[in-house]
Amino acid sequence: MPGRCTLFVGGLPESFTSPTLKALFAPHGEVAEAEVLLDDERHSRCFGFVVMANEHAARTAKDQLDGTSVAGATQGRSIKVRWALDTATLRVSDLGPGVIQSQLQEVRVRASPHATTAPFATLHRRPTSFLRMRNPCRPSSSLATS
Repeated sequence: MPGRCTLFVGGLPESFTSPTLKALFAPHGEVAEAEVLLDDERHSRCFGFVVMANEHAARTAKDQLDGTSVAGATQGRSIKVRWALDTATLRVSDLGPGVIQSQLQEVRVRASPHATTAPFATLHRRPTSFLRMRNPCRPSSSLATS
């Protein structure tokens, strides 16, 4: 997983599927994953995420595709390609009494090499921890988000 970079893609036509999104990004580098998000009725929410195999591929795809029009889009509508959020925090709760910190660290390593874990805490009388993951490719400056 090291080196993978996640991009947010907005403004997709309703007809776009995950394989279509992957095919759009494939000419710009290796696509590890691509997913168009769906609502409860399985209709496109018109946005998705693409995980490129490395930072170079992600930057190339972002530079080449941001602001372009795609097949099926309303005339004059273009897609937006942005770095995915730089961090996400997952709460891991209802941990059993046998779970130890080293097991949570193993989960962290498998989830992302760029993740950190918080020590166990008690939240509403339940053993809880937090797993924070970050996108290693997103520019650190808030001014460099385009």
